[in-house]
Amino acid sequence: MTEKETLLRGVKKLRQAGVRLEKECVIYADPFNLLTQPNDAACILITHAHYDHYSPEDIRRVMREDTTFVAPKDVCTLLAGEFPQAKLIEVAPGDMLSFGGVGIEVLPSYNIGKPFHPQSKGWVGYIVRTADGSYYLPGDCDATPEFLSAEADVFFVPIGGTYTMNVEEAADAVNRAKPRLAIPFHFGDVEKVGSREDGERFLSLLDGVEGILL
Repeated sequence: MTEKETLLRGVKKLRQAGVRLEKECVIYADPFNLLTQPNDAACILITHAHYDHYSPEDIRRVMREDTTFVAPKDVCTLLAGEFPQAKLIEVAPGDMLSFGGVGIEVLPSYNIGKPFHPQSKGWVGYIVRTADGSYYLPGDCDATPEFLSAEADVFFVPIGGTYTMNVEEAADAVNRAKPRLAIPFHFGDVEKVGSREDGERFLSLLDGVEGILL
């Protein structure tokens, strides 16, 4: 198995910013607009409170009775109201934890020069470290210092513009960060958040970094 095949093993991009990682355990990040109901999540990571990242309807499609949620403070408050029996781990930027044989690093996620995701909210992204490699799930952000310095093999990259980086900004940021693999997401699934064609355009702008559409 090649390094790329190993990194992509058990990795599935869902809609918008949703990701499913089947590694030492099954982890979802920001499940949204799902078409199936697998109810197989050992852990669900939520980056922030916007409807396309915190979606109770979609959480119900993937959660089990023993699912653990990892989320920032305001999302934990929402989860406690919606799922009163849920196991919650409240996190903030800079936290590190382990779950089910994987490590989880919490990074800040915010906009620069846009009002939609202020740093003061304490919203987050995650690096999930597994035996196969490490995966950066940055949430809705711009080319922040934390994004550019994140140490992960695979970057999931928001490219839709409006609320995050646009295609050109995202490609420039990834070219500077130099992960082993870049996977664009957060485009073409929600109105005013990019188009389906943006993924190919993002890949065409990468320089020295391999990209792939999932």
